[in-house]
Amino acid sequence: MEQFEASLASAEGTPDLTLMRDLISRLKLGQLRIPDLDKTVFCAFASYLHLTSAVQMDPSFHDFVWETSSIDPQWPNVDLSFLLSPRHFSQALGNGTVAGIPAAGVRNGLIALDYFRWITEILDRVRHNSNISDKIVRHASWSHHLLRVRERIAMWTSRMGEWVEPASEPGRLADGTEEEWLALRPSQPELQRLDLATDRSVQVLVGFEPQPSLRREEEISAEADQLISEGRNGAAKQVLRAEITKVDRVLRESGMAEPEPEPPEAYGEAPVPTVQEAGLREVLTSRLVHYCTKLAELGDIDAAAVFLVRHDFAEMFSAEHRDTRSAHALLAQAREAAQSDIAAVPGDPTVARRHGSSVSQRATEEH
Repeated sequence: MEQFEASLASAEGTPDLTLMRDLISRLKLGQLRIPDLDKTVFCAFASYLHLTSAVQMDPSFHDFVWETSSIDPQWPNVDLSFLLSPRHFSQALGNGTVAGIPAAGVRNGLIALDYFRWITEILDRVRHNSNISDKIVRHASWSHHLLRVRERIAMWTSRMGEWVEPASEPGRLADGTEEEWLALRPSQPELQRLDLATDRSVQVLVGFEPQPSLRREEEISAEADQLISEGRNGAAKQVLRAEITKVDRVLRESGMAEPEPEPPEAYGEAPVPTVQEAGLREVLTSRLVHYCTKLAELGDIDAAAVFLVRHDFAEMFSAEHRDTRSAHALLAQAREAAQSDIAAVPGDPTVARRHGSSVSQRATEEH
């Protein structure tokens, strides 16, 4: 064990070895039993063992923590897809998708919230024994990301407050008050006292996929138009959605900031950078709006809105720019359609017929 501890201590990015060193010290001194039995601590520790097993066997939770705490998080934009309306949120919660587009964040976020509530309860039960509570916090390295997770879920509740029908919000989030979020542990002061990083970011060094290659806009438009002329609307939607997914990814991965132009002397004879270098994001953003508009015209406005809501067109162009107005108009239509579905009386046969015919039409088109 001492050799293992030494190898970890010499490695780059050394983990917290406090617990391991405590155990080595106890084994050397022969302290194999605790002096007094505290039933509260005993039961709380049994619960913590159960929690640890559950966390270790839950890959969806680890995915959520990684997405939330990564060095370049995408969730501030991606999560907007299922926060358009209560219906979009319900789709993501029930199916893990919104308009057929993966949206696992809702389910995984609620799972994460349960885990943090669980460890908070354990830490509250052993608050009278700081030695045990501190060791639990040190061992539960996943809990050190609580501040980032809380920030993400707080954004959800803030967006839910904009919904027209607050009563439609899922209770597990809507009932959460600011006091409850602040009561979750380990708290920032606890992490700082134990010298544990409170702004820790995680990064995966392998497994990154290369950026997808984009097809020419004219080629995509021509293929979609050809399929539509043949009555193959479902196939046209698939072509558009596949290319929209790639454009959306490229935009988000390059969306931190426009690169600052180099000084003129850096270019030698060329005084300015090329148009492709200076306006790539603007070109791709216009392309995204064009594809989404075409997708909405084919009746798939939900999917169009899911992609458009991830991007700030007013910041990219201006509030009066043609692409900004088009994007905002599509988002408004999607929200209005979602709200009309919620406002409909449950069991209304006209609503049932409308949804039934829509589903039947989509199935016919895509098969």
